[in-house]
Amino acid sequence: MSNRYFYRLRAYFAWCYYLLLFGAAASAFFWAIRDHLIAGQLGDAAALCASVLAVHFGFAALLYSRSRALRPGKPQRRSLYAAERLMQAITLFILGVALGSMGTALLRLAAKLEAAWMTSALSAASIVLFTASTILVLMAFGSSMMTVQTLSHQLVRWIPTRLLAKRLRRI
Repeated sequence: MSNRYFYRLRAYFAWCYYLLLFGAAASAFFWAIRDHLIAGQLGDAAALCASVLAVHFGFAALLYSRSRALRPGKPQRRSLYAAERLMQAITLFILGVALGSMGTALLRLAAKLEAAWMTSALSAASIVLFTASTILVLMAFGSSMMTVQTLSHQLVRWIPTRLLAKRLRRI
């Protein structure tokens, strides 16, 4: 009976860890993008998005290669699933960045126009685009975290406290 609660508690802590990792990655990314957009450094914001995209593409290619190198079975399916989730994250990230850049262009256009009614309409459209962009990029980060969770399932294992103490005494 206590084993069941122990495994539930362990799963809950793992879920909290991935949620914390997701929050930290998304917060750092959006904070950096916000700082670049406020400073008007659009090139730096684009470079940040391109570097995140390059890392995702690199890991997706490695996961596809890894899944083809493994023997057919559960590890191969897990690696292929992780690669597919990462490709989904890449697609969502590209769509989010594209919508965000369209929102930035509309805001810049609204700032240059003199007509008040056109400025308010463009500002409202850019807010909608920024909201959709944020949602898509958050979904991309969530899909990336699912990839990390899928891969770390087979890499992290529980070590009982007695066994850990015994190993530490040997050192």
